[in-house]
Amino acid sequence: MYKRLCLFAMLLLGAATVSAQQEIYFNDTNVNTKDIQIEKSIQGVSIGTEGVDMLTREYNKLSFPVYVHYFREDRIAPTLSMHTFAGLKNGFDHTRVFYIDGEANVGPAHTYYNLSAHVGTELRWHVGLRTRYLKNKLTCHNDGWFLAVPIELQTPLLHQPDGFWAQQWRPDMFTLQANVGIKAGYTHSFNAHWLMEVSAQYTPFGFYFDRYGADFSFHDRLRDMFRLELKAVYVFK
Repeated sequence: MYKRLCLFAMLLLGAATVSAQQEIYFNDTNVNTKDIQIEKSIQGVSIGTEGVDMLTREYNKLSFPVYVHYFREDRIAPTLSMHTFAGLKNGFDHTRVFYIDGEANVGPAHTYYNLSAHVGTELRWHVGLRTRYLKNKLTCHNDGWFLAVPIELQTPLLHQPDGFWAQQWRPDMFTLQANVGIKAGYTHSFNAHWLMEVSAQYTPFGFYFDRYGADFSFHDRLRDMFRLELKAVYVFK
């Protein structure tokens, strides 16, 4: 399962690279710096995964998350944008741990599938975009470095039984999780439609809502605090 998913991600990024065409850009370097702006609006579909979940082993558990999102990014200032998204997170967890009467036991390995809904927004500052433009570097789709403040909501839709939740998902188990963090990332376009985005995110705390009320907590697990993302993105025209 893991090898197939990794191969699929590599093929997807490879297809984007192969489809790229060599283009020469000549920016107007005589314009006033204040007149250089990011694109007015961008929208498309992204598929990505998280590196921390794959590299971190906690409780004998390996994870391979895959995100599929629709996104839209709108300019709100010359170098500021609001990046909003909605989509699904597919989780594949490989674990050997199960619990009996609250006591951890190691059993045979199993792979479980989880599905959750995601919606969120990011305030992005595209640092260095004006410098890239004046140096005749690519600025298509707001290429370059960015800093962001992401706010994300997620709720489970399907949760197969595993060592930490030994029951099928039921409507009365509905939970809503809100995470707030800071992010640094880099965007690189291959052509007018395909681009790749890598980012690192630190999420110190979150909010949790269920039928019993709301709760606030600081994250103490590595896989909750940090996120390394790799995305392949298709932009609509």
